[in-house]
Amino acid sequence: MSYDVNGTPQVTYSAWVASKDTGDTFFKQVTPDIENMVTETASIDALTETQPAPVKYVVTYYPEYTVGPNEPASPNDPIGPKDEGTPMDPDGPDGLTYPVGISTTDLNRIVTETVRFIDKTTGKTVAPSIKQTLKFVRTAHVSYTTDGKPVITYTAWTPSVETGSTFPAVKSANVAGMTPDQVEVPALAEMNPAPVTATVYYTANPVVETPTPEPEPTAAQEVTPSTPVVGESVTPDETPATTPMGKPMNGKKATTSVENTPLKSATSEKAYLKTATATSNGQQLQSTAEQSVDETSAKKLPQTSESQTETASLIGLLGLSMLGLVGLGKKRKRED
Repeated sequence: MSYDVNGTPQVTYSAWVASKDTGDTFFKQVTPDIENMVTETASIDALTETQPAPVKYVVTYYPEYTVGPNEPASPNDPIGPKDEGTPMDPDGPDGLTYPVGISTTDLNRIVTETVRFIDKTTGKTVAPSIKQTLKFVRTAHVSYTTDGKPVITYTAWTPSVETGSTFPAVKSANVAGMTPDQVEVPALAEMNPAPVTATVYYTANPVVETPTPEPEPTAAQEVTPSTPVVGESVTPDETPATTPMGKPMNGKKATTSVENTPLKSATSEKAYLKTATATSNGQQLQSTAEQSVDETSAKKLPQTSESQTETASLIGLLGLSMLGLVGLGKKRKRED
């Protein structure tokens, strides 16, 4: 130190030198281990310092932690799921955030079993599908490399205690007119969180034709023939009896008549006699024919051919009667 002419002191400093007590070197520093945390800086190298200025090093620690699928129920439980970018310590100065891969969807999975009901022939759905779900969970362990990159390790998926690990059995739907290939879909224990599909196939039931019942027979109605009617007499107009030469027999008139006379029968047929009577000179000649009418035929309405047959029969009877009259006339003539 010196003074100037005015008596003002002048101070001159030497350069800073390290103290012999401490020396001029900062020793190497090893970063401490902190539970559940990791740092990218394992140590700080020794530093020789020639300037008396403070030296500052910042060692960053990253937490090492486990993330559970649900929010913790107690302080000892792992932290719950975190979305990417959520601050680890909102009040901390370091600004560390949670990494991607530990959200709710990363640690929880819903598995669905779908039971379908399908027409085996057409492939179309015959009944609404039934869906069942199980919940699977896992945890994530997060650590960091020395350069601060996160490393996430997951546990295996396990069924949630809320739902268990088994899909219950499902009864096949009732579909009218169709039969399923299985009565029910059996219960399924699932340990892999992947979707499951079960299909029940249906086939159409065979069509059973119901025989049409034969109609019951109705009571038959009896129809009486119109020609001839039983008991009816046919009396033609009186005409002169003639000889084969066309002359009247003794000037007398001959008359003829036809009569239907019912006959008693033990069978179901109706029988009657046709009697043709010819009268000449007070004497009668008769010609009788028996005719049977089937009960079934009697029930039918008379046809034209039947009527003609009846008429021909009557004419035949009348002819026989006339021949008898002619013969009788000749005999009496010879006697005279």
